[in-house]
Amino acid sequence: MLRRCLTAMSIRGVTFATLLASGCVTGGRERVPSPAVHSAAGPAPRASRITAIFLRAPWSTTTDSAGQLVLSQDQVHLQFAPHAGELERTKIHVYDERRNDVGFFYGGAFSKSKPKCIYGLSVYVYPATEPLSRHLEAVRAEIVRANPDARTTERVLNFDDDHGGTGVHAGYLNAINGLESFDGVSIYERAGWFIKYRTTMGPAEDSACEQRIRNAVAAMQTKER
Repeated sequence: MLRRCLTAMSIRGVTFATLLASGCVTGGRERVPSPAVHSAAGPAPRASRITAIFLRAPWSTTTDSAGQLVLSQDQVHLQFAPHAGELERTKIHVYDERRNDVGFFYGGAFSKSKPKCIYGLSVYVYPATEPLSRHLEAVRAEIVRANPDARTTERVLNFDDDHGGTGVHAGYLNAINGLESFDGVSIYERAGWFIKYRTTMGPAEDSACEQRIRNAVAAMQTKER
């Protein structure tokens, strides 16, 4: 089966909910859903769980100037700091320690937008097991199964310039409490790994929010592109 995520985001008193899907194959069993955006006040990952996986290759750890944990996946040249651009890291989830299958969740809000724009970015790193195009089809099928009301759109968030490389993309629109939101997926392959970016943004057509997500993706890259 493929991973399914029910997202509920509350930022500064504003609640924004949407159903997201994630397409990493679980090896024959469905995993416990994990929120794509999570309140910063939510439960932190268990220290023993984090230590076990992140203190060995391909991961490395350091701290920022505030003493907060920075995690790097050195084979794909991605860094997951407490902040990526203007987005705040809200959760780290280890899906499969043996396979180094991990998700990082970031969220934020742009109060100058009218109405306020709320956005989330989830990044999954896991072993590449099939061609990109085939994997995208599996992800798209799971999104539709998880959220039958999602409407496909030609609009996508293409991170080819921000991430560096050529990926595959899909976009969906949802109406939530009268607010149209955009859900997007972009998948890339580097050094035998899939990197999947899942985005949620509402209102759907907010260029300022979109730019903040792009800036966050670019900030995660650690190798000159």
